[in-house]
Amino acid sequence: MKKWIYLMGLVVVIGFTSCFKPVRAEFRVKNYYIEPLTDVTVGAKELYFENVEKQTTSDYQSLTPGNYSVIAFSSSGVKFSTVLKIEPRKGGRFTLLIDGTGRASIQNDNR
Repeated sequence: MKKWIYLMGLVVVIGFTSCFKPVRAEFRVKNYYIEPLTDVTVGAKELYFENVEKQTTSDYQSLTPGNYSVIAFSSSGVKFSTVLKIEPRKGGRFTLLIDGTGRASIQNDNR
């Protein structure tokens, strides 16, 4: 009888855990500024992008959902900063866009 209860409990646990998908988030950088970006840091170095040339887009990198500060520097030392907020159960794809006027914004690529 104890084996039967243990086996049923194990089946229930496996059944519930198989229903939960891990939440994924991805982030990239689009640089339309007038010069290259030498360093882009997300959070406390959760993600790091180096040498994002002007008029280019980096590849996506994975990170866990949460709230992150995003700081970027151009080759002449201009600093850009913004905040990335990824809801814990949603995940998705996001892009830091540095436009030609020097404005930094986060785009939700899921829309």
